[in-house]
Amino acid sequence: MVASNGRYCSLEKVKQIYDGLRGISCDESPRVSAFPACSLSGYPSGQRWFFAIQAVHGFGQYCSSEWEEGRASQPKGDREEESPSAWQLCHSSLQDQGREGETQDEQSALAELFEEAAEGLHLLSDKLPPPGKALVDVLVLCGSPPPTSLRDLLPLMGALKHMECWHSAKITLVTPHAEGWQTVAASLSATVVGPAEMDSCIDHKEQWRGALLIREKKCASELRFGGFSLRTAEGDGPTRCSSSGPAAQRLQPEVFHYYRNVLDLMQMVSLKELPDFLLSNTEFQLRMSGKSKKCKLLLDQLSSLRGEVGALFCLSCVVTPMAQPVASQLSSQRWRDTLAKRPSSLPVPEVEVKGDGAHYFLLVQGSEEGGGGACRARMLHSANQINGAAAVATVNGLLREKSLLSSGKTEGRLLDSLPCFRRDDVRQASRAQTLVLKECLKRRVDAHSTATIPVSLIKTLLKLR
Repeated sequence: MVASNGRYCSLEKVKQIYDGLRGISCDESPRVSAFPACSLSGYPSGQRWFFAIQAVHGFGQYCSSEWEEGRASQPKGDREEESPSAWQLCHSSLQDQGREGETQDEQSALAELFEEAAEGLHLLSDKLPPPGKALVDVLVLCGSPPPTSLRDLLPLMGALKHMECWHSAKITLVTPHAEGWQTVAASLSATVVGPAEMDSCIDHKEQWRGALLIREKKCASELRFGGFSLRTAEGDGPTRCSSSGPAAQRLQPEVFHYYRNVLDLMQMVSLKELPDFLLSNTEFQLRMSGKSKKCKLLLDQLSSLRGEVGALFCLSCVVTPMAQPVASQLSSQRWRDTLAKRPSSLPVPEVEVKGDGAHYFLLVQGSEEGGGGACRARMLHSANQINGAAAVATVNGLLREKSLLSSGKTEGRLLDSLPCFRRDDVRQASRAQTLVLKECLKRRVDAHSTATIPVSLIKTLLKLR
């Protein structure tokens, strides 16, 4: 989602983001889930990109009424007209409002515009799915310095805080006036970047965001390190078993996964104790999505795990055959009611998602390259993944082992144990053996013995060095 406040140069930036998301959505078609199936119900639904705009420009304000899916336009018939995009509606609406509001008082109209913008953001947040289904990225494009009094911004900041707290939105302020917007960014737990870094604000390879949870059983305590993400490995996408390609997915019904926002540390493991068939080919990168120093220290510790040692994490999810409705517990009205009570904290209300519980297990180790600020997270086959992958891996391993034996590996070991001679050495040995045999034959003839030499005598002569 993009919120804009500034001059028309910011609107051009909005169009740039909009076109980029449409391009990503087209490139990833047909959509394939990065996570393998974990139940008999079906295959997890693939990625879909949605876009909305909220813009305050001059004396005009526009907000999308719906989340628009960022995909290529479908071909229309002769009588059908293509509906305008969110960007086109925003641009035309702001142009019309700009002509109508040229005579308005700027200071008096600004507070009203921010209130309308906040209401529009609340309406959009009320249409977000329950937690665990979507990753929400909010880019706030600030083309001008903040107002002298931040009081006018409070409604808008409240709407953004609603998304950040209750919908786990990642908020980024894009502005050339970074110093002036630091106070607003701190209150929203947002990151401030310059316009040149805007293209890197949205990572289309990101699959999950949340915290790493470490429990201490003896003391019944836990440590939570927020600001981590799982993203597909560099390349065309996540590497996985061939049985989980697009063709295999079309044979299974689509199901919906709702992931927890924590990766739970189970234990430290030795790879020697893990059967080979438990290791899948699906691999992710565990990275930081924030700039916390504590999280950086934890990531450095995990990066030091290499070789035969790794950390086993568990990612829980709920699998449902139907998409769950919007959670009323996270509505904007409930948010306002909570703020009216002036609470000391803003915990996320409990939202129950009905379905089958499932688990993904990830073996986390330091990357082979060493560095790069990322760890390797390799998926393990679990009991919930009843899709034959473990059995197939076992059979393939046995076949590979048998093929190695039948392909001459045993003969190779035998040849390795034999002494190695140079070509000249073999020739000299052959000449010496020939001379010995001739001399033996000559002496047998002189002794009036038979001209033939027994095999046992030949073996004895050839063994002489």
